Amino acid sequence: MLCAPSPASAMSLPSGSCGSGYTKVATYNMISYTESPSVGGYVSVYYSAATGRNCAIARPITTWAGQNTGLTVCIELANGTRESCDGAPEHDYRYYAGPVYVTAPHTCINVYGFMQAPTEEAWPYDAVANKVLCG
Repeated sequence: MLCAPSPASAMSLPSGSCGSGYTKVATYNMISYTESPSVGGYVSVYYSAATGRNCAIARPITTWAGQNTGLTVCIELANGTRESCDGAPEHDYRYYAGPVYVTAPHTCINVYGFMQAPTEEAWPYDAVANKVLCG
């Protein structure tokens, strides 16, 4: 999957929110499977009933918030169309990547998150949720 940056950069909404009218509907752990599974961050998905739009934001765990982490978040229709992504693997997102949006009323979506931790020895973390939130 090739992710092009979304028009909404990580700096566009200081609080890392999707805007007014959105309700959190799911959170997916970004996990690294090294010696044992561990959580390094989260991908949160929000929905606006008024607009039929889904929104996703990726965040590191609290311990790494404010440090240079490589974060990427993508959201798309489950058929692979209308993809929207934000982020970079080069350790320049400190608090969140996103928000990214897709209009998907009554349609399943795919959500992806990827994170490179701020320490060199840490493994990459990812979250993949396919065909979810079909409501």
